[in-house]
Amino acid sequence: MARTGRQRYDHLRAMRFALWARTQNPRQLTPQRISGLLGISLDAARRWRADWFTATSPIHVEGVPDVLRPTQPFVTPAAQGGAQ
Repeated sequence: MARTGRQRYDHLRAMRFALWARTQNPRQLTPQRISGLLGISLDAARRWRADWFTATSPIHVEGVPDVLRPTQPFVTPAAQGGAQ
């Protein structure tokens, strides 16, 4: 554990989760999948999931600047013009 009280390399885990979660259908973001991807407990995965939905919510969340909010929380590769 780092001096900050967080697990070591937690910032890298958060980035990996964010990049992965952006490409997932929100209905498929289950605590079980998150737990398996990150190697964390189900309770921790539930918190990650709740935090992700709060961060990507179109509703204003205090303390999160608008420029950091996605305009489209889930876009399929086909909708972005990618290969089908």
